[in-house]
Amino acid sequence: MKKVLLCTSLIAFAIGLFFSCSSDDTLEFELPKIYNSPKVYLNHVNMVLDEQTYNDILNSEFLKTEFADLITNTATADDMETWSGIYITGETTYMEIFKEGDRKDYSRGCCAMGLSTEEPGEIDNIFVNIRENLNPNVKKVLRKRKLESTEIPWFYCLKCDGNEEKGKLNTTVIEYHEDYLKELMAGSDYPTSGISRKIYNNRYYKYSRLMNNITEITIAMDDDKVEDFCREMALFGYEINKKNGIINCKGPEILFKIVEQNDECKGITSLKFKLNDNKYGQQEYKFGPESVLKFNDDKTAVWTF
Repeated sequence: MKKVLLCTSLIAFAIGLFFSCSSDDTLEFELPKIYNSPKVYLNHVNMVLDEQTYNDILNSEFLKTEFADLITNTATADDMETWSGIYITGETTYMEIFKEGDRKDYSRGCCAMGLSTEEPGEIDNIFVNIRENLNPNVKKVLRKRKLESTEIPWFYCLKCDGNEEKGKLNTTVIEYHEDYLKELMAGSDYPTSGISRKIYNNRYYKYSRLMNNITEITIAMDDDKVEDFCREMALFGYEINKKNGIINCKGPEILFKIVEQNDECKGITSLKFKLNDNKYGQQEYKFGPESVLKFNDDKTAVWTF
């Protein structure tokens, strides 16, 4: 909790400092101009939390029965990589939470964001844009997943050699494989045509719960990562500006707010949610020593880490 308060105080101080000094809010780097990018949406966020916070979230009856559908799940990919975590699912976005020590080379504070397309083949357009304007080493890779004894195509993703630094925030663009969703939804009442996030999340999303979607992410980011991140978002057609020292990257249904990283603020510091209804009664829930989920009176909530 002290870290959250200190982090919030530092950000508030920085904003005040920018006002008092009439700082120039011009971006210090040029952005690529792309006019034909398909829409790229937030798909999910993943985070590595300390054991106490992880366990408090896992054992929270409120999160399980009122806030969203919370489950633990284990996935096995085609390279036999296996991981387990907590999944908190909204209508089209979700959280993937790992416990410190459970994934090799991923330490506390590591985080990543998965972005995705909604129509088959759109990832090919994005692949070309990245290769021609950002990174010529980008590769399109098909990941597969084991379901019981069968291995089936899962999703396409874009990867850049040497661009996956452990311990830093990473972004990945994916596109679900239509065969995977057909296999996943076989025998259910859910629609099986298409590759949208909504179809993928349908198995777990509960309309009667509070969580609708993640709409805003605040990220404390290394200076050497900011330019690459902003250029990538610009490539996807996001609107980018700097105001009061905070860089805003506005995309479809999501806003990324980039603040300066320091010893107390690293990676994803908060998530803002759109809710299906206002939360009545208790307005704050604490998890571990620092994490707080706070509800507002406008059908939104903010979860700080």
